[in-house]
Amino acid sequence: MEGVAKMSIQWPLVLFTLLTGTGAGSLIFIGLAEVLGFGDKARKSAGWVAAGLIVAGGLCSMAHLGQPANVMSAISNLGSLSGISIELILLAISTIVAVLYALVARSKPTSASKALGVVVLIVGLVFIWALGSSYMIGSRPAWSTVALPFGYFGSGLALGGFLYLVQLVLAKDSADDIKKVGLYVLVAAAVEVVAFLIFGVAAGQAALADNGILFWAGVIIIGGVVPLIAAFLVWKHAERASLIYAGLAGALLGGLAFRALMWAVGNPAIANLFDVASQNRGLYPF
Repeated sequence: MEGVAKMSIQWPLVLFTLLTGTGAGSLIFIGLAEVLGFGDKARKSAGWVAAGLIVAGGLCSMAHLGQPANVMSAISNLGSLSGISIELILLAISTIVAVLYALVARSKPTSASKALGVVVLIVGLVFIWALGSSYMIGSRPAWSTVALPFGYFGSGLALGGFLYLVQLVLAKDSADDIKKVGLYVLVAAAVEVVAFLIFGVAAGQAALADNGILFWAGVIIIGGVVPLIAAFLVWKHAERASLIYAGLAGALLGGLAFRALMWAVGNPAIANLFDVASQNRGLYPF
């Protein structure tokens, strides 16, 4: 490898973390709603939606691995607990938990379903954090910081919250329930803005020098400020479904921008550490 290996954006992994992050964020709100007792209509389909997103994200990860032999090798090396191994384990657990909840949610809430709701919430939290922490590798200074998984956490939380709000609207749950969830989504959107800003600071001016528009316009304004304002207005005006869709669109575009930025600023500290970084995460070689 000659010169500095500047990392290109790995779009299959961007889509993997975006879809699974949204699904995991949705699990958090599903669990929260189950425990607190709102969203009675949306609960019947929310588990299936979360499971579908997580599986779709998993397929994107498989696409990144490329050859079937690489896929089988990754599966056979789950015990290594590399970044990709942890992701695959949590992907399977999250899918199973989401499907179990979807089956339980066909009946009215019970103490057992509320207990499962707690499990769903915890699994969602762990999975979101793991999606970012698996990229914390010392050879890439902009990634070797807790700000990275915190950014993934904020993004997934906001995406999952707005997705759950959409499901409340489509299921025609009460305006009161939408307002209640709107308040939690407002908190999630605030966490997202803070997480994005912290990642920008951690990445440093040098790393952001060539990506200022992507960071400020794409990540902060579209991905942070727009969802924050939308969530606040949903909390105050639950009947405005258009605000929910605007917030979801902003969180989605911002999530893409954040992940693209991560790859854009992820240059190695030393050129020949590109391969070492990949091996540490468990991607190559198999």
